[in-house]
Amino acid sequence: MECYAVINEKYKKDDADLNDIGAIKKEGLETEFLEPIKNFKDVVVDNGLAPLIVLVHGMKDTNMITWGGKDTKVLIGYGQVKSGDKKKPNRTTLDHSDLKKLEAALSSVKLNSKLAHTGSGYCAHDKNNLNQLFNLKVYKNYYDPRVRSVQLEIRKTGLRGTAKEAEEIGKLLSEALKGFIQAPVAIIERQSRIDMRKIDRIKPHPLNHEIYGDPEPDDNLKISIQKNGILVPLLISDDDRILSGHRRYAYAKESGIENVQVIVSPLKKELDIEEALIHANIQRQKTREQIAREYAKLKVIEREKSKIRISLAGGDRKSEEYRKSPTQNSAEPISKGESRKKASVRLGISHDTAEKALKVVNSADELKAGGKIEEAKKLLGILNRKSVNSAYKKAKAISENLVVPVQTAKPTFNDNRTKESIEWATWSWNPVTGCKHGCKYCYARNMAKRFSENFPDGFEPTFYQDRLKAPANTSVPKSNHIGDRNVFVVSMGDLFGDWVDQEWIDAVLESVRKYPQWNYLFLTKNPKRLVDIDWPDNAWVGTTVDCQTRVKPAEEAFEKIKAKVKFLSCEPLSEEITFTNLKLFDWVIIGARSKTSGVPAMQPKSGWVKSLMCQAWNAGCKVYCKPNLKAGVKEYPLSE
Repeated sequence: MECYAVINEKYKKDDADLNDIGAIKKEGLETEFLEPIKNFKDVVVDNGLAPLIVLVHGMKDTNMITWGGKDTKVLIGYGQVKSGDKKKPNRTTLDHSDLKKLEAALSSVKLNSKLAHTGSGYCAHDKNNLNQLFNLKVYKNYYDPRVRSVQLEIRKTGLRGTAKEAEEIGKLLSEALKGFIQAPVAIIERQSRIDMRKIDRIKPHPLNHEIYGDPEPDDNLKISIQKNGILVPLLISDDDRILSGHRRYAYAKESGIENVQVIVSPLKKELDIEEALIHANIQRQKTREQIAREYAKLKVIEREKSKIRISLAGGDRKSEEYRKSPTQNSAEPISKGESRKKASVRLGISHDTAEKALKVVNSADELKAGGKIEEAKKLLGILNRKSVNSAYKKAKAISENLVVPVQTAKPTFNDNRTKESIEWATWSWNPVTGCKHGCKYCYARNMAKRFSENFPDGFEPTFYQDRLKAPANTSVPKSNHIGDRNVFVVSMGDLFGDWVDQEWIDAVLESVRKYPQWNYLFLTKNPKRLVDIDWPDNAWVGTTVDCQTRVKPAEEAFEKIKAKVKFLSCEPLSEEITFTNLKLFDWVIIGARSKTSGVPAMQPKSGWVKSLMCQAWNAGCKVYCKPNLKAGVKEYPLSE
């Protein structure tokens, strides 16, 4: 964030009131006075930063006592109209969470402050007040909702006293504003070195995408970088990961810029680096979804700080040493149960609101991972555009439908009948979970992390002996639909990974043969391990081919595999794929890439999909398009 201060008060009668937009225009001072402010704003925005306009006025002591109290030195105007005044539906020029931070920053330099009463002109809500220049659409040449502004009325005792007193007030105000626009990042930059880097050496920090997603396009920033290069250095870690400036980096790379100026942070520990990344974005305009993701990470950070303090204190939370012990990155003791509260306070929201928003975001992520993209978008739309409570109620209503392998006293299959993402298999069965392939787009790893209570070993390969009885404990549906008896085996891992014990595989196949009333679907990224298995008639055997390099291993293995149905899962389809012998297969499943914590969502190019579908149909294969793919073909093998 950058800050621009306009020091101003009413002049003599023959001068214009520089706090009145109408008066400024009437006196012909728009070019002289308003344009410089706008130019500052444009430069800040062009460099991917959030501008803050600060208007500072002197206020008579008597007025300050009347409107603020005898101990108040600063009265804060933030554009809020008196409650219930529908004739003046102004939005605040500074968010309430930011106002709290500003009050704290002023208090830290002993400038006691108070928010101006919404019924007074000092709240700076009048349409002609300079504080409304970027806030109201009536000023079409200036209106920009990205800008935040605030009016500070300073007690005139300091401003009208000696020059030394006025200078002291100015220094205190400057120090407070520096603290408000995020001192932690400013401190990092002052302690850091400025250097040059080849742009190919720099890489985005994955946490930035995890929290903030794909940046909103900004044509003005793009044009500015193409013309002038990067004016504000990128803030990077010692290993060249970006902490601040992801959008500037992307546009610079797109523009063919080879070298960029960077500030190298002195931070070494990953916990500190992640915290600095969030601090670098703390003042940007964000959706509730992004705030919830910030909260989730800050909660983890605060929890880790708590662990550090406990360790330094010898492990006893109740001890006097624990309460007084120092800890890295924190000046105050962290008591049991305070991680949520501390994380939410740093974002200026209540921990109850933060927790509800986080639950909504987690529900949306699960919907996306399961292929229900549109439903996830609708849920996040409610969160971002309506309210946290409305979204929370909606998420709560659909949360029971998420596909999660839950252990019960009597193991059964997981019912997918409400899950479009696995509608080709009504059931899923996970006697084995976990995988070591390390795919960035893995939805199963996300779910194991999200529902950690059901995965005590995390995503490490794990065998659940008791789940082998699930086929016997699940009632067979009466429907004749071919998918209603399909069971997706090990949807939360890869049963045929090189790391899986053969005993586990044998135990699962024994249950498959023992309970022939079900149709079992097996899918792996390691097809060579399927070759030596004597597959029963109630097994459909498949392999994932998401890119061209997987084609040859798949075809070589399936030339030797004998199974009633052999299929391909081309999900996510990440490039155009050409097969030499698709006649080896009966069924081709095609899907897009859903958003996970590792990668953004991506639709394959229509040409890739059409090519693959034509190859499949020419080879006599049935084609099934997943719901996350913008296509509507849903064919099954063994059906007309």
